[in-house]
This record gives sequence, C-alpha cells and structure tokens, in this order.
Amino acid sequence: TTGNVPTNATYWNQFSAGSGGIWNSGLSLGTANQVVRVNSGASALEFGDLSSDVVLLSTDNITTSTASVSRDVFSSTYGVYKVVINGIQPVSAANSNLHFRFRRSSADLTDSNYYNHAHQAYWNNSTNADGVHNETWGGDYGRIMASNHKTSSTEYGANYEFNIYNANSSSIVPQIVGIGTLYDDNGYHRHLRFSSWYQGTNKDVNGIKIYFAGVNIGSGNIKIYGLK
Repeated sequence: TTGNVPTNATYWNQFSAGSGGIWNSGLSLGTANQVVRVNSGASALEFGDLSSDVVLLSTDNITTSTASVSRDVFSSTYGVYKVVINGIQPVSAANSNLHFRFRRSSADLTDSNYYNHAHQAYWNNSTNADGVHNETWGGDYGRIMASNHKTSSTEYGANYEFNIYNANSSSIVPQIVGIGTLYDDNGYHRHLRFSSWYQGTNKDVNGIKIYFAGVNIGSGNIKIYGLK
C-alpha cells in the first residue's frame, strides 16, 4: 500500500465505523474527570461523568502551616457526606481544639446555633479512665474533639472520620456523628466520640470549614466523599 492513501478503496477496507459519541468527526476529549462509557442506546462510546454511590469530592493534603480548610462541595446529588481526616497535626499543642463550621453561600456560619457533645477516654500501659466531656449548647462552632490535640510529634497524628446528614434539607437540621483516635505527647492512647448539629433558621448548608481553635494546621490529609 505504499503511496496509497487510506481513502483509496482499492487498497483499503474500512474495518469499523462508530455511529456517534467520541468517534464522530471532530473528536472531543470530553471534560476533566469524565470516563469513556457505552451510551444509553448501546450503539457507541461516549464521555460522561463517573456514576458511583461513593464519590471523592475533595482532597486537601496539608504540608505547611495552614489556617483552615474550607470546601463547598455539598449539593442535592448526595444524601450523606463522609469526612476522613488522616494524620492531622497542629503547629503547636496549646489551644489546639479541632473545630468545624458549616458554610452557606461561600461563607462560614458563625451564629450561636451549634449544639455539641464530645467525649474521650484514654489508656496507657498502667491506667485507663473515662476522659473529658465537652458540651456546647448554642455555641458558634462545632466540636470534633473534646480537649486539646496534644500530639505535636511528627511520629503521631490524629485520625477522625464523621458523617454529615441532612446537609441539603431545608427542614431537618444538619448533623454530624464521628469517631477518632490519637496518641498524645503524654503517652496516652485516646479514643474520641463526638456529635453535633446546627439549628439555624435556614438549615441547609453547602460546605464545611475545618480548623484548630487557636493554632494553624501543621500537616494532615482531609478528604470529603459524597454518598448517594
């Protein structure tokens, strides 16, 4: 076939022709994060959004001093959101309570409508005890942990996960329920349980801010997933 172009039917036969989708003339690559899939008529390939009951919505990998992490990723697409915090460290131990605030219209909700309960128990190789309880009735923030995050050693970070329910409801308060663990600088393994709700006049929220109360975040990873 040297010297014979593919349109010369004497030398070339068409093996396959698409009937639409990505094989149309004027090939398109779709948009960022889309995947190749079979179309609804099972007649061609097309680009489209990934369909899954669990979808990663945001990732923040913190490696330098950072005041807070804010993500406005809540929408009517998902009924529940899961936040996973891995290896988070404050830049110093003092005043390092881990808090959150819900967000609406790209702004933090700072009114006194957060209701919190957090509890931690602790254990080391010689003793264990029921630890700190912390309740806030009508505070201006949500609480993820019960007392100062004392782990400032790079060897140990704290780990938390919590679910957010009813974020998009206009009639039911948004609530979080979570657990966590850390090994503190005093040699104690601490186990935490926490829950919060927000009871503002407008109850729907579209994002969350995570921060330490008195210091910056030094390091850690924060992921938010949407669950259908």
